Amino acid sequence: MGTRTVTEKNKIPIEVDLILADAKQAAEMLSISPSHLYSLANMGLIGPQPIALARSKRYIVSELRAWADAGCPRREVWEEIKENASGQKTRFDRPKRQVKRKTGDFSPKHGISLVKKTDNRSMMI
Repeated sequence: MGTRTVTEKNKIPIEVDLILADAKQAAEMLSISPSHLYSLANMGLIGPQPIALARSKRYIVSELRAWADAGCPRREVWEEIKENASGQKTRFDRPKRQVKRKTGDFSPKHGISLVKKTDNRSMMI
C-alpha cells in the first residue's frame, strides 16, 4: 500500500504515490481494521495524528512509515522523537487554537441575546 493505480478513459494506468491517506487506507497500510485504528488512536497508541483537510482527516503517509520504522512508539514518545529529530516543532505540532467564547446569555451559534433585560429584571424571550 502507499500507491494507487489511476486509470483514465482510453489511457494507460499509472501508479501514483500517496501523500495523504484516509483512515481506511492508513489501517490497510498498518494491516489492521479501520475500527482498530480508531480505538488505538483514541488510546494514544498510534503516534502520528491525522491532519484536518476540509471536513475529513488524513494521515501523512511518510509520517506513518517513519513511525513504523521507529518501532511504533506511543504518541507522546513519537512526539518527542519528532521534536528531537527536527530540533524544533513542526507545523503539525502546534497547539490547537483556543476559541474564546463570550460568557453570558448568548447563543453560541448566532450571537443573539436570549435574555431581554428590562428595568433591572430579566425576561426570557
